[in-house]
Amino acid sequence: DINTEVQKRGRINRTGQLEEIPPIYDYVSSAIPAEKRLNMMLRKKLKSLDANTSSNQKNSSNLLAGEDFLNKYGDQVVTDYLHENLDLVKDLGLDKAGRGDAGDSDDPTGRSFEAHKVSGRIAIMPTEVQARFYDEISQRYNDLVAYLKETDEYDLELETHDLQATTLDSSMLSQGKGGRSAFGGDVLLEKVEMNALKK
Repeated sequence: DINTEVQKRGRINRTGQLEEIPPIYDYVSSAIPAEKRLNMMLRKKLKSLDANTSSNQKNSSNLLAGEDFLNKYGDQVVTDYLHENLDLVKDLGLDKAGRGDAGDSDDPTGRSFEAHKVSGRIAIMPTEVQARFYDEISQRYNDLVAYLKETDEYDLELETHDLQATTLDSSMLSQGKGGRSAFGGDVLLEKVEMNALKK
C-alpha cells in the first residue's frame, strides 16, 4: 500500500535518535527477475506522489535505484523487442489482438505492446527468459533515454540548468496586485545574456 510506504518514510526519523547512526530501510528482493516489476511499480507511485507534494520527482529515485521502463518510452522499447521475438509474443499469449490493442488483426508485428502488461506476463516464464527480457529491455531503454536526453527530446522529467543568466534589459508587462504571494508581483519581460548548453 503506497500510503503505508509514505507514512513509513515520514516516520523514520524519531525524537532522541543518535545522529551518528542514521535510520535506514532495506528493501529486500529475491533474485527472481520478475520482482523488478514490483519495484518499478512502487517507484512509479512514489515518483508521482513526490511530484504532487514537493514538485520533485527524484526523491524516490534516490531511495530506490534501478531502471523504470513502465512509461511511454518503455512501451516503445518493449514493442520493438517483441516484434523481434515473435515466439515470446506467442508464449505470453499476446499473439491475439484483444480489446484495446493497437492494430486490427492477429498479426503481432503491426501492434504496440504496453510494458506494464508484458512485464506482468513475463513473470510466468522461466527465470532465464525473465532475466534475458529484463536485461535486454533495460539496456535498450537506457540507450533510448540517453539518446533522447542528448537530443533534448526526453520529456518525462524536468531538468534544471545553471544558465548563469545576466539581465541586460527589463520592462514591466503588467503591474501586480501586491500582497504576500509571489504571484501578486509585477510581470516583467527581461532580455538576458546566458550560456548556451547545446551546440
